[in-house]
Amino acid sequence: VLGHAPREIAPSARLVETAEGPVVVTSHVPGAARPLHPEPEDATYVMLAAMTRAGSAPGRRHPYVESLAAVLGAAAGPVRAALGHRDREVVFVHGDLAPWNVLASDRHRAIDWEFGVPSGFPGVDAVHYHLMVDRVGGRVRPADAVDRVCGSRIGHTLGLDRTETRAVAALAAAHVARRMIEDGFTAADVAWWTELVSHVGGSLGSTG
Repeated sequence: VLGHAPREIAPSARLVETAEGPVVVTSHVPGAARPLHPEPEDATYVMLAAMTRAGSAPGRRHPYVESLAAVLGAAAGPVRAALGHRDREVVFVHGDLAPWNVLASDRHRAIDWEFGVPSGFPGVDAVHYHLMVDRVGGRVRPADAVDRVCGSRIGHTLGLDRTETRAVAALAAAHVARRMIEDGFTAADVAWWTELVSHVGGSLGSTG
């Protein structure tokens, strides 16, 4: 992902062979981590706007949604229905955006792109940012975390209604769950994120 992400918001990267095997080395990113607050700052939204790539797809058939279908499980249908047929941009998704992964100097830049993907859904990173602060900083239950995201300014800023915001929260949680499973985390470690996906699927299904 770093090979294609805009340089103004991400470090450059190169592969270096070492005695222990290949290592990805990134350029230095100056700046200070952001405060532990769930609402992304305005400059973070400017950074996210720079992640847009060429192309779009209908929400329910967006490549990012399709890539997460297996993790979404029973929530996949309600999430697709909530996202509808309106075209959505294809964007870079950092996948682990949080205050400690955003550094501010002359602008905001993101570091630690291990969870990044090049064909992501708009809004996932901003929603993840909020969820992660609630998960780590506030120990908020998954259902309450979704409600808090829907009550924040994120949806308004990104042009998402409450139903769409809930669907994007499920996408963000499914992304984290998939990567944690791939990295060998236990079911207990991933439970907060999978519970959130199930909660959103159930709530969307009951209103759809």
